[in-house]
Amino acid sequence: MFAECRRHGLEPVVTLHHFVHPAWLGSDPWLQPETPEIFAAYVRHAVAHVNDRLTGEHRTAPLKYFITITSRTCWCSTPTGEPVSRQGRIWVPHDDARVQRPPHSHVRAYNAIHDLYAAENRAAPLVTINNYCSDLYWSTSSCSTCSPSRREKFPATA
Repeated sequence: MFAECRRHGLEPVVTLHHFVHPAWLGSDPWLQPETPEIFAAYVRHAVAHVNDRLTGEHRTAPLKYFITITSRTCWCSTPTGEPVSRQGRIWVPHDDARVQRPPHSHVRAYNAIHDLYAAENRAAPLVTINNYCSDLYWSTSSCSTCSPSRREKFPATA
């Protein structure tokens, strides 16, 4: 698919994890301390495999652009999918594993991708994390950068 995109003048931007978890990670992987390294191992395998196919079979350049994780703010909920509640407002503590492990996973994945490219003497790709959440309710009620006064304007609803 990536080679075909390029044949039509499109440069792929590959998202390595988008909102839902693969079954092999379990039902709530962000609570598990080993998840960042498991995610990095998956990224190493996936990126190496795709680039090998692109450069070998399709005789085209390796991928240039990656988003390691997107929609990570949507995971800030309890294992049952319910948001954490505090004083009638949605709130996720900053030291909660679901808040900390996705960025740690991004760093490990970022390094894994750059190590793969360096080992192959390839130009460094552009790698980022997408921390944007398009849902107004979530982004105003659990965002650590939102001020308390702004959160008051968007109370939690039942």
